[in-house]
Amino acid sequence: VLAGGIAHDFNNLLMGVLGNASLALLELPADSPVRKNIERIERAGQRAADLSRQMLAYSGKGRFIIQPISITTLVEEMVHLLKVSISKKVDVVYQLDTDVPLIEGDPTQMGQVILNLITNASEAIGDQTGVITVKTGSVMMDRASLESTYFHENLMEGRYTYLEVSDTGPGIDEETLKRIFDPFFTTKFMGRGLGLAAVMGIVRGHKGTIRVESAPGKATTFVVYFPCTSAQVA
Repeated sequence: VLAGGIAHDFNNLLMGVLGNASLALLELPADSPVRKNIERIERAGQRAADLSRQMLAYSGKGRFIIQPISITTLVEEMVHLLKVSISKKVDVVYQLDTDVPLIEGDPTQMGQVILNLITNASEAIGDQTGVITVKTGSVMMDRASLESTYFHENLMEGRYTYLEVSDTGPGIDEETLKRIFDPFFTTKFMGRGLGLAAVMGIVRGHKGTIRVESAPGKATTFVVYFPCTSAQVA
């Protein structure tokens, strides 16, 4: 609640900063000695706006543009971006269900979930060679299945579409597993941002849930589940 409230107020202030910076750039001649300074202000403001959006995602208060989407199609559209976002020593294997049921979601936010999970998997492998496996599909979730996930409260039984990302990294110990969705928690260097906490916020905001399977010396698997929709793409 605190993160969401701060992010909304912060975002309103940033709109004033970015708006005035853009107006100033329009009025300045190309050779103005202060132009570079204002461009730096604009870039810093845009980075701050990105952080604000992550805070809103973490709090589950992001402004989603909801529409029927296919997780498989979204992954396919992001393959090039994913390739340049991970270590060159890591291979990505795609096992995508071409007939996966649609979900109601915001494509931009869903793209952030996909990117964050795959980037996280790459960082888990580190400088070693390894494999990331990305799967999509659907599954019937009963009460027992839902209770094996995080954030399962108030979720309904039924068919869910899933995105699964697994890596061949060193695994995660039990104590770390308890904290992986905490804001700014990291086992890497400091300043990593909201990462998995933002993923959590986006998934919860879409009435979904997450399952994590890992142990030291074993592969780590993240599975995000979203309730299916009966809507069809025209």
